[in-house]
Amino acid sequence: MKRGSIRRIYKIDSMIRLNRLHSAEDAARELEVSGRTIERDIEMLRLELNAEVKYNRAKGAYEYVGNPLPLPGQWLNEHEIAIMLIAERALRMYTAASFSDQVHPVFNKLLNPIRDNKKAMLYIKDLCRSVYFYRPFEPLRDLRKEFSIVLDAIMERKRLSMRYQTAAKGLRQEPRDERREVDPYVLLNNGGDWYVVGLCRQSHEVRTFSLSRVYEPRIQDHYFEIPDSFKVEGYLSKGFGRMHGETPCNVRLRITPPASAWIAGSSWHSSQKIRQLAKGEILLSMICPLTDTLVRWVLQMAGNVKVETPKELREMVVKSGRELVENNVGTTKD
Repeated sequence: MKRGSIRRIYKIDSMIRLNRLHSAEDAARELEVSGRTIERDIEMLRLELNAEVKYNRAKGAYEYVGNPLPLPGQWLNEHEIAIMLIAERALRMYTAASFSDQVHPVFNKLLNPIRDNKKAMLYIKDLCRSVYFYRPFEPLRDLRKEFSIVLDAIMERKRLSMRYQTAAKGLRQEPRDERREVDPYVLLNNGGDWYVVGLCRQSHEVRTFSLSRVYEPRIQDHYFEIPDSFKVEGYLSKGFGRMHGETPCNVRLRITPPASAWIAGSSWHSSQKIRQLAKGEILLSMICPLTDTLVRWVLQMAGNVKVETPKELREMVVKSGRELVENNVGTTKD
C-alpha cells in the first residue's frame, strides 16, 4: 500500500472504533478524497487485513464485528504509548545530546497511526505529564562527536587514541593533557555522565575515562578482543561510585539521623550491610577500595557520620575536611 493509503486506513480504522464513520461520503469529505476511494479502503480492511466491517443501520455507522485485530504497527493503546514516550524522555535525558537526534524520531513514529485523533493525542499528552524528569546539572561540552567515535570504536573492536585531560591531584597542581591509547570495552552512563571503560595501553590496566575529558579521539587500525574475564558488573563492584580501586578494605561507618534515613534507603555498594542501632543510628559495612569518591561521599554526611574502620579512610576524611576549613575560614572579612 502507498503511504497515503496507509494513513487513510489508520484514519478510517479510528473513525470506525469511535463510531464516527457514518458514510463513505462523510469520510471522503473529511479526508479530501472520493467516496469510491473510501469504499475501496473499507474493502481493503475486509480483504487484506481480515477485518469484519459492517454497516449498523440502527447506529447509522460502520462498526467492527467482535473484537477486531489491531492494525499493523498499532498494537499499543494510549496508556502503553504514553509509557513508551515517558521512557523516551528518560532515554534522551540520560544520553544527553548523544542519542537525541536518533531517539526522538524513532519513538515519535508511535504516534503516526493516531496523530489525527485529537482526543487521543490530548489524553496521551496528559498521561505523559504524570512523570517529570529533572537534571540539575548539564555538561558544558557537546559530546556528540566524541560519543559517536568512541561508540564506533567499541562496536568495531578497534583501538582508540585520544588526548585525555587528567584531573588535578592536590590544590597546587594543574590538570594536564596526556596522549592515551585505549582498547575501549564499554561506554558507561553513571548518574547522567558518560565514561569509557577499557584497557589503557600505557598502564596495562583497565581504567575508567570521563568522556567529558576526552579530546580528539581517533580510531586506530588495530583490532582487539575483550577478555572473557572482563565483566562490567564485576569491574564496578571493585570501586565505589564512579572510581575504581584495586585494594578492597573493610569499611564501617556509624551514621546518625537524619543522614541514617537517607543512607539506609539506597544501595550504595553491592557488598553493603546495614545494621540498625539505637536511636535511629545505623552501622553501614562495605568491602570496597578507598577512593576519592568514597571520601567525598562520607564528607556529605558531615557531623552525622563516624568512620570506625579503616584508620586510613578516617585520616583521608580528616585531611579533606581540614583542607575545606582552611580554604574557607579567615579568608574574608565578611
